[in-house]
Amino acid sequence: MYRRFVPFALMIVGGCFSSCAALAGSPPAKQQAPELRLHVAGRQTVGEAKGFSLAVEVSNPGTQMLRYLGYRPDSFAPPIPKGQMMPIYRIELKQAGKWQQHPIMWDCLTGMDELAFAPKASATFGVWVPAEPWEAVRIGVAWRPAAGDKEAALAVAWSPELTRQEIRRGLPPIPAVPIAHDPRRPTTFYPLHHADGDQVVALLRSLFIVVDQAHPYATFESEEAQPVDSLIVAASPEHQAEIARVLALVDPPENPPARAGEGSAPEPLVVAYPIRHADGDAAAGVLRSLFLVVNHQVAYARFGYDARTRSLIAIASREHQKQIAKVVEVLDVQPADKDGAQESGGEQPVRVYPVRHAGGEQLVSKLRSQFVVVNHEKAEARFAFDARTGRLIVIAAEKLQAKVSAAIAALDGPPG
Repeated sequence: MYRRFVPFALMIVGGCFSSCAALAGSPPAKQQAPELRLHVAGRQTVGEAKGFSLAVEVSNPGTQMLRYLGYRPDSFAPPIPKGQMMPIYRIELKQAGKWQQHPIMWDCLTGMDELAFAPKASATFGVWVPAEPWEAVRIGVAWRPAAGDKEAALAVAWSPELTRQEIRRGLPPIPAVPIAHDPRRPTTFYPLHHADGDQVVALLRSLFIVVDQAHPYATFESEEAQPVDSLIVAASPEHQAEIARVLALVDPPENPPARAGEGSAPEPLVVAYPIRHADGDAAAGVLRSLFLVVNHQVAYARFGYDARTRSLIAIASREHQKQIAKVVEVLDVQPADKDGAQESGGEQPVRVYPVRHAGGEQLVSKLRSQFVVVNHEKAEARFAFDARTGRLIVIAAEKLQAKVSAAIAALDGPPG
């Protein structure tokens, strides 16, 4: 069986993981290990995943033949060119100072063998690594001396690490792309100082939800380049203003300007709430359930979670932010503090009810059918279920509180 050879691309050919062979951590005695060097080849997208293409140069500095685990040249059509190789390599990414293996799928049955690598020889192969929030990458190749024990575990020779900053410096500059000017959706380039571009894009897409992908009211892309990454946004001037305030919270510059006081800040307010105990994405989902939005382009409330800063981002009016702050306080509790009803003050207090018998989402649906809302922005009753703590969260006008409590008691009673 033949496969098409694609130089400097990720090979995912199915079958089994890179644990096809037993691997040892240290090289055999009295044998120089192969040497690996990494070079940046460029940006490369695999499917919808952005990443980097790296060229790996392997050399045998010793005077003895060695063997490595890989694919024979005739496993591909056309065959692997002279001077190139396709070893069974390993990828490790450093995250939070620790190396973690990046999974790769290999075909362990077709064309795989232990291949000879002559003294003083060198060859290259290509790998792809995803553009995820990691700090450095290294590549390993399994090998053994040609005259060694064939039953012994293979050793792994590792390249020196290549940091994310070094990759950025090695990337070619992004070519200038002419962009059609649309005064309704101007395109703005935002430099990213600390945050990961893909994470910022995910955050903004969760805040500015687009239902009609064929006609988006806002688009977000990131480009990784030297000296700084860029976020590319096409959106209305009103949305651009909100996006700039979001970025000021999740990716502030080294010397940020003084913030305006809350009383003088323009509406809608953009607020970052620190999350200590709750799942941030789940908390954002609970808030979206409370503050239902029909048309996301003109949403009166937006919610997203930034994992890097562990902040829940809320875009809403000053009055709604008061309620949101109370809900976040309710959501971000230790599991041991979840029991019992809780209530906050205000014209529309936030009350919490433990759900004991009914299904949480079913209870929310039944309550919404009893307390019908026409204008969600000015709703007199809001309901959501927090699955982490098993509690129902209610925001309701004081005049409805007694009816809501009675309805919950009737709907969440014991069966029978």
